[in-house]
Amino acid sequence: MIQADTKTEELLDANFAKKIRKTNVPTPVPQAKNERIALPTKEGYSMIQTEEIIRFGIDKTNIFCILKNNVKHEVHSSLKQIENSLETFGFLRVHHAHLINFSHIQKYIREKAGKGKIVMSNGDILDVSIRRRSDFINYFKHNSDNLTA
Repeated sequence: MIQADTKTEELLDANFAKKIRKTNVPTPVPQAKNERIALPTKEGYSMIQTEEIIRFGIDKTNIFCILKNNVKHEVHSSLKQIENSLETFGFLRVHHAHLINFSHIQKYIREKAGKGKIVMSNGDILDVSIRRRSDFINYFKHNSDNLTA
């Protein structure tokens, strides 16, 4: 009887883990305040603290990074590569053209037809894609106590 209970618990744990993975919501990660990253640029690399980065975006074919002091760096990497590198630092892809630093969100504005907009700490207003909206809302709910901006 004890063995059956242990197997049942293991099965429940495995099913619970599968459900968590299916939700596709990143786990809450506190942002490292003094973490520096190397961003590939045209000239080489720029060392930037993650807390200084407001967002990454795409301007036609160029990837750029906007910092708190509104300095814009052109980055020589794909947005997908940057997303994979920074997801543990509180960065979230909300649109095919926007990767944002979660701690710099000021406001989320719901719109009709499943659309939405995000107001960032520097005043930028960004679209949230319909496809990424539910992931953003879940991330927002799970991490709302981490907001600092």
